[in-house]
Amino acid sequence: MSGFWPPPDSRDYIYSCGPLNGGQSYFLPDAGSADEYNGFSFDGYVLISLALGLIFSATSATAAEAVQKTVLFSIPLVQMSGFAYAIRNMPTVFQWIAEVFPATHYIRVCRAIYIRGAGVSELVPELLFLGVSGAILIGLALRTIEARS
Repeated sequence: MSGFWPPPDSRDYIYSCGPLNGGQSYFLPDAGSADEYNGFSFDGYVLISLALGLIFSATSATAAEAVQKTVLFSIPLVQMSGFAYAIRNMPTVFQWIAEVFPATHYIRVCRAIYIRGAGVSELVPELLFLGVSGAILIGLALRTIEARS
């Protein structure tokens, strides 16, 4: 035994299964449904992330430039989305800016499903924001790809 919990051979499985399964492996209580988590929040946010990747790729001359754009966008996204720091502890201006990021709403949905066991009816505003921002970003990604070719 290496002294690590969970054992190293199971870590890849835990990290790849998302927070619901990972939480169960660490014996954390969960109130949510894996179907709601995967169906309503995860799939939509994956489309948003893919659209952002397409936009960065289509507006870059090289792959290295696309990677740099992604990193420069990801750092404030993680710091201001509520994942790394609580939004309520930020100055008011940064709280307003944080509301623009789809990641902020995705994290709220994930926490509501996982911790509170919230249903879809409670999450309509957050899910609507994710849906609308996803549609806008996918449309913008398609336009940037068309403009490039």
